Amino acid sequence: SGVDRGKERITKFFKENHTLQEKANFLKDEYGIGGHSHAVSGAMGSDEWHDAKGLKLQKNDCNDVFLTWTSVAKHIDELFSKNLYLEEKETENKSEIEEPQYYSKDDPENLMTDEMLERVPELYAQEDVALADKQVHAA
Repeated sequence: SGVDRGKERITKFFKENHTLQEKANFLKDEYGIGGHSHAVSGAMGSDEWHDAKGLKLQKNDCNDVFLTWTSVAKHIDELFSKNLYLEEKETENKSEIEEPQYYSKDDPENLMTDEMLERVPELYAQEDVALADKQVHAA
C-alpha cells in the first residue's frame, strides 16, 4: 500500500476469513486517497492514483488501467494462492505480524516503545543519577 507496514496489515487481513467485499473495503480504507509517480516497475512517466472507486495505473504511451477495489482484492488473493504477494525476505522471521507496542497515553511517563525503553540505559550510562531516580516530563 505504500504506507508503513501496509503490506503486513494487508497480509494479516487477507489471511483471516473475510469475504471478497470485506477485503475490497479494507483495501479502500488502507489506501485512502493519493498516488505516486514512477509506479509501474519504477518507470519514469508512470503514475498510480487511488481513491474510493479504485486504483488507476498510467504509463506514457500506454492505455490507462483502472481496477476497482474488488478487482484488486481478487488479484491479491491470486498472488497469495501462488505465494507471490510478499517477497521471501519480507516474510522471513515473521510468524505473526504485530503492531508496535506503545504504553498508555494516560501516563506521561510511559510514552516510549519497547525499543526506546531498551536503549534508555545506554543513553544514561555516563550520568551519576540512577535511572530509577530520573523523572520524565512531557514537553
